[in-house]
Amino acid sequence: MAFEQTLRTVGLPAAADLTSGGTVNPQFYLVTVNSSGQINFTGAGAVADGVVQDKPNAQGVEGEVAILGITKLVTGAAVNNGDPLMANASGQAITATSGNFVRARALAGCSAQKDSRKLQASSSRCRARSAWNPMLRNHSI
Repeated sequence: MAFEQTLRTVGLPAAADLTSGGTVNPQFYLVTVNSSGQINFTGAGAVADGVVQDKPNAQGVEGEVAILGITKLVTGAAVNNGDPLMANASGQAITATSGNFVRARALAGCSAQKDSRKLQASSSRCRARSAWNPMLRNHSI
């Protein structure tokens, strides 16, 4: 069962329509804040700043972004309980590979792509390591 717990969020404007005119549900995707202070989907292996909690549908519309705590995430592939997670090219969570920034850890496994119901993640930011240490911040391998 997926849930949110002790979630800290901030409101940030969207850089564009994250719903692509209603064809995409951006809720629970990884997002990055650009130099203008607006959110957009995190690119593959890039540093994610949080997880969008709602569906901003136009440029400048404020999105609620979880920056700390336990939240749902949409996956881009199957993940296992305990996997360190990074973003794929669409901002979906996938198992982290060496040399990429880790944004979260799976607190439950998920066998299907785009499954946000079975996955929880605790926010943290470090580089993928062979041994996970959620206390590290922006640590390089």
